[in-house]
Amino acid sequence: MFSLPGLDISSGSAKASGSPVRVLLIAEDPQLARLLREGLTKDPEFLCELRTAARPNESLDLVEKAQVDLILFDLPPTGLHGFDALARTLARSHGIPVVVLATPETEELAIRAVARGADDYVVIGSTAGVHLVRAARAALQRNLTVARLRTADRLRSQFVSTASHEMRTPLAIIREFIALARDGTSGPVTATQAECLDGAMRNCDRLTALVNDLLDVARIESGEVKVYRGKVDPASLLRQCHEDFGPQFRSGRQTLQLQAPEGLPEVIGDRPKIQQVLVNLIGNARKFTPEGGCVEVGAVRDGAMVRFFVQDDGIGIAAEHQPMIFEAFTQIARDERPGVKGTGLGLAISR
Repeated sequence: MFSLPGLDISSGSAKASGSPVRVLLIAEDPQLARLLREGLTKDPEFLCELRTAARPNESLDLVEKAQVDLILFDLPPTGLHGFDALARTLARSHGIPVVVLATPETEELAIRAVARGADDYVVIGSTAGVHLVRAARAALQRNLTVARLRTADRLRSQFVSTASHEMRTPLAIIREFIALARDGTSGPVTATQAECLDGAMRNCDRLTALVNDLLDVARIESGEVKVYRGKVDPASLLRQCHEDFGPQFRSGRQTLQLQAPEGLPEVIGDRPKIQQVLVNLIGNARKFTPEGGCVEVGAVRDGAMVRFFVQDDGIGIAAEHQPMIFEAFTQIARDERPGVKGTGLGLAISR
């Protein structure tokens, strides 16, 4: 028997296992409603509770309160007028699957409705009942799968965010105690001990950076990132990035060139976030640029805008790999490339 197995897929609330699928039929033709009721209830494998509404407005309360699991929308032969009513229903469906009922004359509009968000369509005919039950099952199963995936993704994001927050304070305390020991506060430190403590501090900093990246990804995925726009001086921002990266490039025997032509206008943007993107791009370029190589960071005027750029003379990225580089945790042939290994989050955050 096909029924909702313990989960109301439209709202996520608990529902008795084996309870009927709540179907809302929106159809102006009472005869069609009677025929479809017979067709749906005739199949013993499809446990169904059918409600009807002659016009979309009559059903809005049911839809918005998530009191239905599936919407069947009869696309009337009035053409575009009916399509507009369907579009309004789709906009208010809140994830409830919608199957469009069409005639041969309105099939083209039904196809457009699927492109606009409907789950499926069925052309009414002598075998409409069989096809309708099949389409209803498929739409419900897709909706259930999507709901489960969204729940899993939400739980993953919540776990990452919570775990990352909980790690920040212990990491900061660990690093502080290591720094105190390294400075000799707790007693004399030999050269060998200092080297070990320096290594511990570097790895604390690396883990802290990873935790911060994970928190950034979690905030981005949850839509919690806010943009605060203000005036930004591109030349000043570029000079700051150039100064901040100077020691790293010198220690790696690499060159960081700055290209900030005079007369660059101020732009409207979020300076910290623009800086974060530039830092991620410069850091990524440095990792994959060999000793003696050069990374160039700068900006140019592009019409009414300013375009920032980061480029290097490193080993490059093969064309077939370029579409993947902005995906989270993606590492392109990481074992074959020189430089410090990353986590694959910097470019995803930058995007």
